[in-house]
Amino acid sequence: MCSKDNTKDLKINTDKYENFFTEGLITFLLSTPVSNLPWLRNVKDVQSIATSFKELDTIDQRLYARLFARQYAWIRYKRISYFFVKDLPSSIQHLENKGFVTTDFSNEPIRDILEILEKDEVKALCKEHRLDIKGNKRDMIERLENKCKKQRTLMFGPMMTPQAILMKSIKKILTCVKLCSEARDIFKMLVLLNTYPHYRGEESKRVSDLAKSLSEKNKGTVIYHKYNLRPTDVFGNIAKFKEYENSLLVLDEFMDTKLKKDWKKACVIINKCKLDFKLYIDNEMNVKFLDEWKLKDMDYLMKFTSGRNYAHILSSGIEVLKKSEDTWEEAIEVLQLLLGQKYFLGGAKGHWYRELALVYEKQQNHERMVDVLVEGLLDPKILMNYSIIALITKAESMGKRKSLPTSLRTRLLESVPVIDYSPKTTTIEATSAPSVTTSKKQVFVKNTEKGKEYSSVEEVARQHYMSKFAFGSGIHDEGKLLVTCALACFWEVIFHDVEGVFHSELQTVPLDWSSSGFYKRREEVIEKTLDQIAEETAPGYLEKMAKKYGGIAGPVDWNLLLEKPGDLEEAKQFLSCLTTDVFLHIAKYLIQDYRSRRSGLPDLTLWNPSSKKCIFVEVKGPSDTLSPNQIKWLQKFDEFGANAEVCRVNTLNTGPKNQGRKRKLAEEA
Repeated sequence: MCSKDNTKDLKINTDKYENFFTEGLITFLLSTPVSNLPWLRNVKDVQSIATSFKELDTIDQRLYARLFARQYAWIRYKRISYFFVKDLPSSIQHLENKGFVTTDFSNEPIRDILEILEKDEVKALCKEHRLDIKGNKRDMIERLENKCKKQRTLMFGPMMTPQAILMKSIKKILTCVKLCSEARDIFKMLVLLNTYPHYRGEESKRVSDLAKSLSEKNKGTVIYHKYNLRPTDVFGNIAKFKEYENSLLVLDEFMDTKLKKDWKKACVIINKCKLDFKLYIDNEMNVKFLDEWKLKDMDYLMKFTSGRNYAHILSSGIEVLKKSEDTWEEAIEVLQLLLGQKYFLGGAKGHWYRELALVYEKQQNHERMVDVLVEGLLDPKILMNYSIIALITKAESMGKRKSLPTSLRTRLLESVPVIDYSPKTTTIEATSAPSVTTSKKQVFVKNTEKGKEYSSVEEVARQHYMSKFAFGSGIHDEGKLLVTCALACFWEVIFHDVEGVFHSELQTVPLDWSSSGFYKRREEVIEKTLDQIAEETAPGYLEKMAKKYGGIAGPVDWNLLLEKPGDLEEAKQFLSCLTTDVFLHIAKYLIQDYRSRRSGLPDLTLWNPSSKKCIFVEVKGPSDTLSPNQIKWLQKFDEFGANAEVCRVNTLNTGPKNQGRKRKLAEEA
C-alpha cells in the first residue's frame, strides 16, 4: 500500500546527506558489522547490493540516499529537486537499471496512484473519461475507481480493462519513482545494525537521524569520545535479528497508538504481544541465550531482544488495560506474566506489584490485594530498590482503612519494613494568587515596588533561603548541577575500555550504562577515581575533566558547566561548599545504580562561597507529599553528612472563600 507523498520540494545549496551513502553506508555501515557478524556475510543479496551500489556514480548514490530517507511511497519527479542532480530522469534510470528503484506503477492499486495526482489532474481524467467533475478530489477519485470495476471493453485494439485504460491515461501525466523493497530492506537492516547500540528515537526517523549524526560527526559539529570498538554478536543469526527488527516496529506502532488514544487498537496489540512474549520466554534456545548473558554479567544485552520490546509494550500497556473494567482481568494476566519472568525490566517489579494490587482493589478483592502487597514487600529483589517505598506507602495507607478486615490490616502492617526516618522540615508562609487557570501548579504573589510579582512554590522557597539564610547562590535544578558534576568527574570511568560495551562510533554512553552490572564491571577503576578526586579535591578534578573532555557528546550536560564564562567557577564553588568528602559519598552512591537514583533529588541547590555552606531543599506545597525517591535521597543526604531538608510553603489565603471567612470571624469577634 502506498500513500501520498507530502514532502515539499527541496531546493537547497548544501546537502546534509553528502557522503552518507558513499562514505557512510559502504565504509561506515558495512565495515563494522560485517567484520564481526559472520551470519550477515551469508545473508542473501547483502554483498551483491553493496557491489552494485559501489558501481553507481556519486550523484546517483546521493540521490538514492535522499529518496531512502524520505517517506516510503511513490514520489513524483517534480517533488524531487536537489541541486546536485543535473539530469533527474537519467539518474533515476541508472538506479532502476541496478534494481534500486522502479518507475512502473502499473500493478499498484488505482486509488493509491490517483491520490498522488493533484485535483486539477484528477478533474482532467474525469473529463477525459466522461465522468462528473462535481465535488472534491475524493469524490472524483471515487468515480474513477468505480469506473475501473466495470466489465472489459474493446478499445485501442486489444481487449483492455477499464483500469488498464485509466492507467494508460495516468501514465501520460504522471512520472514518479519508488524504492524497490528488496534493496531498501537490506539498507534498512544495515542501518539498524549500526544504530541499535545508541538510537532511542522513532523508527520512522532512524535513517534521517543517522544521516544527521554522520554529517555532524564528519563536519566536527558533534565530537564523540574515542574508544575501542569491541562489539559482541548480540543476535547470533538472521532470524533473531529479524525478530528484534519486527518487535521494534510493533513497539513503535503501540506508542503511536497510545499517543492517539486509540485504546481499542492498543488492546489488540497488547494481546498479540502477550502471546509473543509467552512464546519467547518458553523457547529453550532463548532462555539459554539469556542465561549465558546473565552468567557472564552481560544482561544489558537483553534490551536488544524482541523479548525485551514485548515486555516494554506489556508494561506500558498496563495503564491501558486498567482503563476499563472489561480489561481488568487481562491486566492481571499481563502483570502476573511480567512478575513470573526473571529476565526483563527487573527495576519495574515494585511498580508491577503495586499495579496488580491496585487492580485487585478495583475489583474489591481485598484478600488478593493484600497477598500481592505482602509478596512484593518480602521480595528480596526489590528490598533495596526505591520501588519498595511505593509499596510501603500503599500498604500503610491500606492498613489504616477500617473497611478492611482486621486480619488483613494486621497482616499488611506486620509486613511493612520499619523505616525510622523523618526529614528535617522548615515551614514558611506565602500568599497564594487567585486561581485563574485550570493548571494544578500553585502560584504565589507578593507586592513589590514594581507591582505584583508572581512566582512558583520553588521560587518562593528559593528567595526565602537566599534572603533569610544568606545563601548567595541558589538554583531550582532538581539536583542537575550535582549530577552533572558527578558524571563529569566519572567521565573516564563511563568510557573505560570494557569488552562488549562499545559497538558503534556514535555511542554517547556504553551499552551497559544504567544497567545493574555497570558498577560491578568498573568497581576497581571507580575506587581509583574516588581516591584521585580525594587527592586533587572535587573542584580541582572537575576543572581537569571539563578542560579535557568538555563539549564531547556524552551523558554530561557540558552547557551547565561551560556555556557562559564563570559557569565552571560557580560549579567549583558549589563543590567547595559541599566539601569533597560529602561529594565522594554522593557520587559513589549515584554511580552504583544511576538508573534508579538519577531522579528524586531535592528541588533547590543553594550555597554560600563566603560561609562555605551548602543546602539541598525539597519544596512542597500545602497538600504535596514526598515521593519514594525523594524520601530516599533526603535520607542518604543525612547519612552522607550533607545539609538537606524539606521546605513546606503554606498559603496565607486561598481566595475569596477564605477571605470571606476571615471577615466573618473578625465581625464575630
